Amino acid sequence: MFVVPLGACSLFQSDRGANSALFEGADQDAIEKYSDVLAVKPNNLNARVGRGIAYQRAGQSQKAMRDFDRALSIDPHSVAARLHRGELYLEKQMLDQARADADDLLANVTAEHDRLLALSLSARVYEAQGLKDRALTDAEQALSIAARDPELRQEPHYRELVYAAARLSYEQTDFTTALSRLREYFTLTQAARGTLSERDHYLMALLSYLNGAYDDARQNLQYVSADDRRELATALDDQSFFLGAGEVATGKAAEETP
Repeated sequence: MFVVPLGACSLFQSDRGANSALFEGADQDAIEKYSDVLAVKPNNLNARVGRGIAYQRAGQSQKAMRDFDRALSIDPHSVAARLHRGELYLEKQMLDQARADADDLLANVTAEHDRLLALSLSARVYEAQGLKDRALTDAEQALSIAARDPELRQEPHYRELVYAAARLSYEQTDFTTALSRLREYFTLTQAARGTLSERDHYLMALLSYLNGAYDDARQNLQYVSADDRRELATALDDQSFFLGAGEVATGKAAEETP
């Protein structure tokens, strides 16, 4: 989940420590502190959006939705409220509503950071709608924005966007771009001391194989379960490589994909 800086919400009055609690991940403490602010100033936009984000992260989606709706009634142009409400709609598979929030953001935001987040949301909504071409177009536009700003490339949502672009490129059978994006995702995750999942290694092994990078494929297969290796062996019709000695069957790579 992305978190938009609350300074962008204006009405940045004294928050009684709520913002610090939110950014430290102390969601219940943030909820209580924002509620204290709202008891006195119910139209405080910062507190309304901040409490909504804390509710959202705490899994209290109905309360979060009410706060985001109220925030947008106070300021229909609140980027933070619309982004997080769109995220909630997407989580709930309310795709028409999520699409409407994404489209509103794309029509109105101009700051590059906000536009990157809007395109990221839009790409994920399109993917959920089954519109993979449009999803990939928006993901690539977002990545082109980040390419101009090193600071944007350090944020967690950028890493998620790179992974989405890798997956979508693979689904569009652009295996070269998919491998390039996935390698970038691995580099970013390792730099952030994050954890790569077995599925990440599965996809890296597959894409490396399809691109003829067999040593990389072998290295990643070490982290793939026996069942998944059998799945790859069957899908790519190369038992020797995936289950045997690791020797590629000539002519088999890129003939078929899982």
